[in-house]
Amino acid sequence: MAVNVFCPECKSSYVVGTKSCKKCGNNLQRNRKYRVFVESNQKRITRVVVTLELARQLELKLKEEVVRREELGIIEAPVIDQVWSQFRSYLATNTKSEDYYEKFWRNHIAPEFAGRRLDTITLTELDNFAAKLRQKTHKLSHNAISKQTKPLALSTIDAILRAIARLYSFATQKGLYLGKDPTKRVSYPQYDNRMTNSLSDDELSGLLRVLREWPNRMAALAFLMCLGTGKRTGEIFGLTWDDVNFETGVTRFRIKSRIKQEYQYLPMNHFCTSALREAKRFRMLGCPLVFHTENGKRIHYEAIWGRIKAKAGLRDCIRAHDLRHTFASRLASSGEVDIFTLQNLLGHKTVAMTNRYAHLLDDALKRGILVADKVLGHCGIGDGN
Repeated sequence: MAVNVFCPECKSSYVVGTKSCKKCGNNLQRNRKYRVFVESNQKRITRVVVTLELARQLELKLKEEVVRREELGIIEAPVIDQVWSQFRSYLATNTKSEDYYEKFWRNHIAPEFAGRRLDTITLTELDNFAAKLRQKTHKLSHNAISKQTKPLALSTIDAILRAIARLYSFATQKGLYLGKDPTKRVSYPQYDNRMTNSLSDDELSGLLRVLREWPNRMAALAFLMCLGTGKRTGEIFGLTWDDVNFETGVTRFRIKSRIKQEYQYLPMNHFCTSALREAKRFRMLGCPLVFHTENGKRIHYEAIWGRIKAKAGLRDCIRAHDLRHTFASRLASSGEVDIFTLQNLLGHKTVAMTNRYAHLLDDALKRGILVADKVLGHCGIGDGN
């Protein structure tokens, strides 16, 4: 391990203090650099820098890395791309879909951090990255012609940052990385997800009228199922006939989860039974999907929903996903469904996810507390005298 004077003209090296190159005569007092080299497992690592101070610092760093790797068995921190590659392989074999993280990596994380070692990414850089995400926009529609955009939602920014945290966690769990994790001190966005779009009475009546008359019956029936069961669009449009059991009156849904083959079983209500029986009349032989196109393919519903929404006179902000919010909001405000039952119906992992609808339970709670007057009476309590 050593630091030498380096001649930039003929690439020769000499001990520090040499004044001129013996090969080419270059004046090393005015025109010189410094070469640092260390031996690692009979392999020489060399670097060339411009100042002696920097050369000394680099020598110490290289020595430390050699000791960590050869004496302590600690490997060099991996590049984030390498971690992503292994993480994606893990997702492909252990989870239902890697698409959730794939889009974050491709669209946001890789353009910012690709090629970086995990130990070189700082907290400041992550906070600056979060600030950049707040300035980003994305298209409102999948239509290539549409130019309308909107900022990334705070929930999306939060999910992107937590995807980076997941990469650090994965690298640590697999023994790929033993360094510091800057994501543990990241300032994640604070946002309130309790506000949801729900159809008004007039909008609901208008939508039901349009869906009953809509000529594309398969799409209409699928939307009715979304509204009547509170399931996500992906869970409904991906439903197969193997998931339907008319004899037991139970439907199996592949719930949104990162775990493969995770299901939820729900009894059929009137909405569900009616929609499924009508869909069965249009069933295409050999097609496993309950709701499909004329060619037996999965329905891409975005454009169809836009036309239905316009016909029903719904607000522009109403999405197909808001059929789920309508289901949940109306059940919560009915006073007949408690928060834990609602959690199970919606397929939420924790009740915290269902709490966005908790404020709608207020009227139900008021009606509930008044029951105490009936069952307990006044218990001898006077009129305040």
